[in-house]
Amino acid sequence: MNSNVSILGISIICPLCKGDLTRVQNYLMCHNCSHEYIQSSDEYLNLMPDIENVDKDHKWKERQEEMEQWYKDLIPDIDSTVSILKHDYLPLGQYFSKLIGHILDIGGGVGLVRQYLLNDSKLIVVDPSLDWLGSDWSQLSKTFPCLEKRPDFVLGLGEYLMFKNQSFDTVLSLWSMNHVSNPSRVFQEVQRVLKTGGKFFVVFEDMEPSWADILSRSRHRKIGCPTWLEILKMKLQVTFSKKFWPLQSDHLLITESDINIWIGSHFRINERKWYGNYLSFEFIKM
Repeated sequence: MNSNVSILGISIICPLCKGDLTRVQNYLMCHNCSHEYIQSSDEYLNLMPDIENVDKDHKWKERQEEMEQWYKDLIPDIDSTVSILKHDYLPLGQYFSKLIGHILDIGGGVGLVRQYLLNDSKLIVVDPSLDWLGSDWSQLSKTFPCLEKRPDFVLGLGEYLMFKNQSFDTVLSLWSMNHVSNPSRVFQEVQRVLKTGGKFFVVFEDMEPSWADILSRSRHRKIGCPTWLEILKMKLQVTFSKKFWPLQSDHLLITESDINIWIGSHFRINERKWYGNYLSFEFIKM
């Protein structure tokens, strides 16, 4: 039996067992494992797995709550919020403007990337927090008109994607990979739902620069970022003390060695680039 549940033409399946779903009154039922996903609102699809141990190793819920609180504290200050979002998104705008087809944004929040996409692109956001659907974000619509409308939103996790194989042309993870519980599993799921030749674009946080990065000064940015000398000092301290690169409290430690393991033979690195203080990769599915 085929799934009769979809969003923007993409079939929705059970995030746990990948079985087909059927809508029954106010819930979605899996034909394979009989799991039920209660749908309490027409504003989003609820495919959040009921997994008690999702944060067993990495205190995911605590880190998630800390991140959510940061945005709750930020949003009342409209000017600061707009300034921060412009600072982060504008350098990536040209990249987003070239994307076509079906696009999945893991941890995409309020779907701000829509501001830079082509009109005929189809964006789906998967995020574990419903805070993004609050009306407060519409206050930014004068600067970001896309926020006048809520994104096509699925409540869920990147580790347990709810889409059939080879559904998307591009998958994005913008400042969200350091917030997940199991990045390796996210990479596995992205490899599954991405079309062959499709793009997986990831912006990481708190990444340690290589010595080549330091010597080329490629990480330096003028606003809101450590200077080149400060970065050099941190690199020396980390190198000689054999400690890890400084990590924000709600972030998961990720290294480039980890990334190389996660991509395995399923992806190739098409581009590695610093955007200010953020290291980005464009992976191509093999």
